[in-house]
Amino acid sequence: MWKQLLRVGTSDDKNSDWNFKIRMINTIAVIVLAIIPGYVFVHITSGDDLRVLYFHLPYVFTSTSILILNASHRNISAINVASISYPICFLITCIAFGKLFHVEYQFLMTIGTTFFFYTKKKHRQLSVVYNISLFIIAKFYFLYHPDAIFYVKTDDAFIVSLMQGVTVILFVVYVVQTTFENKEQLNQQLLELSENQEAIIAMRTLELERSSEELRRFSYISAHDLREPLRNIIGFAQLLHRSIQRKEYSKTGEYVDFMNKSIARMDRVTNDVVNYVKIEGLLPNVEVINTQDIAFEVEKELKKQYSKKNITIRIAHLPTLTMNPNLFKTVIFNLVKNAILYCKKMEIRISVSCEEREIFYHFSVEDNGEGVEKEYQETIFIMFKRLQNDLENQGSGIGLAICKKIIEAHHGKIWVESQKGVGSIFYFTIPKMIQ
Repeated sequence: MWKQLLRVGTSDDKNSDWNFKIRMINTIAVIVLAIIPGYVFVHITSGDDLRVLYFHLPYVFTSTSILILNASHRNISAINVASISYPICFLITCIAFGKLFHVEYQFLMTIGTTFFFYTKKKHRQLSVVYNISLFIIAKFYFLYHPDAIFYVKTDDAFIVSLMQGVTVILFVVYVVQTTFENKEQLNQQLLELSENQEAIIAMRTLELERSSEELRRFSYISAHDLREPLRNIIGFAQLLHRSIQRKEYSKTGEYVDFMNKSIARMDRVTNDVVNYVKIEGLLPNVEVINTQDIAFEVEKELKKQYSKKNITIRIAHLPTLTMNPNLFKTVIFNLVKNAILYCKKMEIRISVSCEEREIFYHFSVEDNGEGVEKEYQETIFIMFKRLQNDLENQGSGIGLAICKKIIEAHHGKIWVESQKGVGSIFYFTIPKMIQ
């Protein structure tokens, strides 16, 4: 019960330092409320003027208000009430008890807690000036009114002083104990932070290695995949120029056709490289998407693009998940398009389905194409790795690499199971909770 009372107003959403301050101010309020009955008992049993009990009421109201404010998560208001009201309570008590009340102990405690609760220099200075002013007023009151205004027996002096001393000692002990506990929690947090930093560094190192590998592959683009069609264009342009000079026009159409294919090839490679680079920027833009609707969009677009082919695409029930819709569409589009490009059969059959597992969705794209031999089932996901002539199949060699980057960026996996001449099944997983 006591621990729950001291934790009133704390929350896991707040940082540990702020929760520690809330527990401390609750402790002050609880200690004051616990000490008051002791004072009341002393006064009643000692035959003191019972009107002196009224001077304990400000402590009760202040401490109760602090607990209520913290319970309603108005923590700053609770701190302000404690910093303003408790010193006034001490001043009022001076009037009732006279020199029996050791005001130095109390104001020393409030000035100390001021530096604990307030972090801004201006607030600390105002609070210190406020406490010192009240302390000076109390000392001047003692100077001119050394005796208590109500009847308090002289032999009560020791008991009252003892209770004040116990109050201060209890508070100091609790502060020291809680400080050590807080230090242990801080050390644990620092240890966890250090481990997290090591994990982040390892992850960043892996990302740098991956980026370095991607840069190496991009250099391969300029050396081969972009230069090759450029050389073809230059070569056929020279042949076209000679034919025109010689007035031999029989092959000019063939030369222009080859040049157009090379230009289209360069355009595909350039677009795919841009899409590959843009993946990182699209990752944070997530939303709840209906993957089945996206699959139907892909089906409609590709059937229109390859209207001369006999294509059957079967789409099973697909789930709703949180992801960037463009990235998911890119994965499905590339996998289905590859199934169309690399199938030479009269009827192209493609199936898109998904199974829900415990922590991820298990998608599959199955086709009846040419299949992939086992030794190439990993290399096809590397940028610019193609198994067949790129001009024949109109592939850039980046599509599967884009799929792999998207899936791995979402902490999933992608792989293929295939049998040469029978077909392939491309599998990929996406976690249900994408981070």
